[in-house]
Amino acid sequence: MASHQKPKNRFEKDFGIALRSFVSAIRAAEHSEDFRNAFILQAEERRNGRDFHEIAMDTLIDSYVQVTYPLKPERVPLAPYRQLLEARDKRSASFQDARRHLDYKRAEHIDNLGLSYAPEFVTIFGDHPRFEVKRVMEAWAKAVECMGVCLISDRAQQVQARAQKHKARFVSLFERNYEQKTVGKLEGELSLKKDAARGPYESDDLNYLMNEAEGRNLPPAILRRFERDLTRLDKMKEGNSSYDSIIEPLYTMLDLPWDEMSPLEESITKAEQALDENHYGMDQIKRVIIEHVAVQQRTRSNKGRILCLNGEPGVGKTSIGHAIAEATGREFVRISLGGVRDETEIRGHRSTYVNAQPGRLVKALIEAGTSNPLILLDEIDKIGAGNGKDSGIEAAMLEVLDPEQNKAFRDTFLAEEVDLSNALFVCTSNNARNIMPALRDRMDLVNLPGYTQEEKFNIAGKYLVPKQMKAAALSRKDIDIKDSALRALVTDYVRDAGVRNLERMIEKICRKAVHELQAGKSDFVTVTADNVADYIDSDPRRKPILKDEVGVVRGLAVQGSTGCMLTMEALKIPSRNFAIETTGEMGQTMAESIKVVKTLLEAKAKDYKIENLDKARLHINAADDGPKTGPSAGAAFFTVALSALTDKPIRGDLAMTGKISLRGHIQAIGGVREKLEGALQAGIKTVLIPQENLDDLARVSAEIKSRLEVIPVSHIDEVIKIAFNEAKPALPATAKALAAPGERQPAPAAP
Repeated sequence: MASHQKPKNRFEKDFGIALRSFVSAIRAAEHSEDFRNAFILQAEERRNGRDFHEIAMDTLIDSYVQVTYPLKPERVPLAPYRQLLEARDKRSASFQDARRHLDYKRAEHIDNLGLSYAPEFVTIFGDHPRFEVKRVMEAWAKAVECMGVCLISDRAQQVQARAQKHKARFVSLFERNYEQKTVGKLEGELSLKKDAARGPYESDDLNYLMNEAEGRNLPPAILRRFERDLTRLDKMKEGNSSYDSIIEPLYTMLDLPWDEMSPLEESITKAEQALDENHYGMDQIKRVIIEHVAVQQRTRSNKGRILCLNGEPGVGKTSIGHAIAEATGREFVRISLGGVRDETEIRGHRSTYVNAQPGRLVKALIEAGTSNPLILLDEIDKIGAGNGKDSGIEAAMLEVLDPEQNKAFRDTFLAEEVDLSNALFVCTSNNARNIMPALRDRMDLVNLPGYTQEEKFNIAGKYLVPKQMKAAALSRKDIDIKDSALRALVTDYVRDAGVRNLERMIEKICRKAVHELQAGKSDFVTVTADNVADYIDSDPRRKPILKDEVGVVRGLAVQGSTGCMLTMEALKIPSRNFAIETTGEMGQTMAESIKVVKTLLEAKAKDYKIENLDKARLHINAADDGPKTGPSAGAAFFTVALSALTDKPIRGDLAMTGKISLRGHIQAIGGVREKLEGALQAGIKTVLIPQENLDDLARVSAEIKSRLEVIPVSHIDEVIKIAFNEAKPALPATAKALAAPGERQPAPAAP
């Protein structure tokens, strides 16, 4: 071993002993010349340039990932994994290298956990395993058992049960593959005979299956299946083409937690604490989730509508699923449905197919180790993308999510019914409109809006910075990321609704800080607003120049779930007839708003003192990139058109949103919260919204309302007075009641 650091705890010490025994067994096997020759000849196509030492160590590394996978990534002990890498590569490894490698292996194994039981250092020899491998096999089994025993305090009995299951399965497979096919040939005298004391079957493997089945509290139908299939297997040879297709489902059925249940947490207070500890703000969302969980705890039933968390990437959907699982005492399993287009992914393949596997729901139960986990169906809006209506995937998902059907969900691979009614299903989506209608009808949608700047700042300081410092093995003695740096990141560098890009930038800062420390360039790193750009290799976002101009107005829009400012400009051109030309990828709804504006200008030309309207042509351009849809730019179109026609400048610090009618009324629009957030990020001071959207202000954060002057308007005449720096209308009483405590009130109208 390259590292000789003193073990910090009992686990590292015991695991270090087991690891040294494993390495010693590998060396003993490699010492045999016959073994080396067999390895070169038999494993030529499978070893991919690796020696036996690397293959065996990779197997133990995979075992560590599998055994510790139920733990959260940050709770997996990293020192033993570092020892594994050092033993495999025969050189020193840093904790950063261990963390990156562990995260990669966990992602790589997510869909294969619990299914691949044959250790590679045995299967590398194909159908002729070597006698020397037996000692390596025994040392490997002891190391895996050590993992489960020493980690039991971190995750109750689940980890130990997984380790014991690994050991029993691998030992059984070794006996079948090695003793039956190799020992008798090598030593000439050893052969397996029927042992009546172990069971009624000729094969020890079949006896093992029968004993395991009888020792479990399996449903009667499953026990009858075991008796029938084991009797069939006992009468056929292992080389029979049907042998594997019959025995593999039996192994999978033993792995299923038929009667294992996690004790559920009944304290709703702990559920609230779990959400508060891991998520900043989001009070309304937390309340909805707690109400949903409280009903299920009180009724002790999962029946009811499925919770679906809808929002942009990075707003915390998956982490909320983790928090719900922790709050209710359930194991957490995530199933990614993005790009799933075949119902066999859900129901499984027929066992007669080559490389057949059970469906993802059965895999999830095996991974969880209990029959009542929380199963997160991630990106359910992406399921079946590109498929026609004839696909059975919708029917499969309906059977999974319908409480009246999922208690007898039939997996094609097992050809048996599996009870999913004890599992709690939570779905996530980026766009709820893309969810299949029949599925959406069974869900309670919870929309997760994007974070405000203040929320992002607090999340960065309380959660993201400590997390990334820990991942990079940094402490407060190594680095200080000032609040000014976090403010700069939030206001000048990130625009997404969530905090994923913000976390990525903080990760870059920590990574560069580690490089400076390791290279000896600095003993302590301080990151401020002045030097933060040097650590993230990015230039700050350009801020728009907000000044009073003729023919330029700022509108507001929502892209995805993020608000943004749209600049619209108009230019008056001499013409024989009045007309309006538009550019800027405007959609059909915007084109209709332009027609309304044109009619209204012609009808009220005298009221607004527009001269020679019939001899002017307007060109209106939506200057920002990308397609634009929706009717909410009507007020802005009329204002910019009137400014160009009357040569009056529009306030540069003003933005507006609202649909306009033929009578000049400003009508309600959507996305008020997101639009106000977009206005704040763009440096806008005053925002005009429709009077009909007053109720939406109650759902806007106090931070936004305290930093923006939000004025409700009901008619275009009010908009024009404010936009052209004329007298402001008085704020209606209803708007005052909805204002945040201590926020600035708009000035009353001039007498």
